[in-house]
Amino acid sequence: MANPWGKLPLRMQCPHCGTIDEHPVIRTDPAIYSGPEYASAFFRHTVGRDIRFRLRRKRCTRCRRRFKSVEVAYIYLDELIQSIDFWTHESSELGSRSGTEVSVARTGR
Repeated sequence: MANPWGKLPLRMQCPHCGTIDEHPVIRTDPAIYSGPEYASAFFRHTVGRDIRFRLRRKRCTRCRRRFKSVEVAYIYLDELIQSIDFWTHESSELGSRSGTEVSVARTGR
């Protein structure tokens, strides 16, 4: 698809059929969203602030099904990845300690 600005279109994977292509945007919501309240609360807890994004609806070039995508500032994505990494590490450490405690309780050692 030709682009008058000379930039390459975004190629992404359809979540329904897996096709990687330049799926056309069928609607871009004009508002900037922070998502539902449970998402806002999660982001505030994990990354220390709400994450704002723009919602786009796309249609797959192969299966023709619609799906949503979001545009978000990279800093928010990076903070989210770091938070997930931190909490994954914390939960595995907690699981390791809990596993030891369970083992001690069962064997009496």
